[in-house]
Amino acid sequence: MRVIFHARSDYPGRRKHLQSTRLAAGEIPLVTTSRLEALAETLLRTWDGDTVMVVLINDHDELAALLRWRELLQGLSLLLVLPDDRKDTVRGGHLLRPRFITFAGNDFGEVIAVLRRILARFRTAGPTADRRIKIVSAV
Repeated sequence: MRVIFHARSDYPGRRKHLQSTRLAAGEIPLVTTSRLEALAETLLRTWDGDTVMVVLINDHDELAALLRWRELLQGLSLLLVLPDDRKDTVRGGHLLRPRFITFAGNDFGEVIAVLRRILARFRTAGPTADRRIKIVSAV
């Protein structure tokens, strides 16, 4: 099991969000990236456990780049923070098949609450159990 946190270095509130993610992950390994290329390299490295990703998208260019690599995200639990709630942005976000979507400026505590739920399910159910959980998002 691992948690990946991705946000560009200029993402507003990055340090605070990273610290919150680190606290929620606890003893679970946390990998951080600030460039999409580094994120892709991390995903391409062999990993025999489950992965939960928290991805904070700065702008539409970054979302478009991530969409080109969406096959790398298959099978991962993705928590996605989009830059805005425009229809095209939300549509692009849904193409990544996230477990949870929220928007920049919303309470990041919601992301952390979902992350904790997913991690708790991983811890109690084990790596092969069905870990589908219901998450309701106002999109």
